[in-house]
Amino acid sequence: MRRQWEVDFDRLSKELPERFQKNLKRVRDHLPRVFDLPFVVTHDDLNESNIMVDETGRITGIVDWAEAKILPFGISLWALEGILGWMDREGWHYHDNAAGLRAEFWRVFEAEVCGGGMEEQTKENIRMARMVGMFLRHAFKGDDGPNGRAVADTDFALRYANPLCTGDI
Repeated sequence: MRRQWEVDFDRLSKELPERFQKNLKRVRDHLPRVFDLPFVVTHDDLNESNIMVDETGRITGIVDWAEAKILPFGISLWALEGILGWMDREGWHYHDNAAGLRAEFWRVFEAEVCGGGMEEQTKENIRMARMVGMFLRHAFKGDDGPNGRAVADTDFALRYANPLCTGDI
């Protein structure tokens, strides 16, 4: 898997516009550390239509596990960004409270999963795994994922890749 991702990211570095290169280089440089994270069952299509909630907004279930994989923790955290915004004809937009909600997610995650403390290196590895997932999810055109071609400046899919793969890691 690591070797395949290295090939995928090498290809992206040749095919994606310049604005993606900074994050792509960081991901490529840190890819070995992503594999230091625990391997977990990962939902490969975690989006708002696959998350069931009750009337209070509490998550009650996750559906559509057909494409589940065992991957380093954090790869599917691209889905968090999808929940924090929306796409329309003008492009990607974050909700007004996205930054606060993202910070709250990480606060609760660290408190509940890590007992309130997490090493800075682990946080960085998880952030890199999240960006690996962003590139794998949004930088390739169509449903073929990494088997497809990289998105081009003329592709509608670039509306996702632009803000999600060029922003902060």
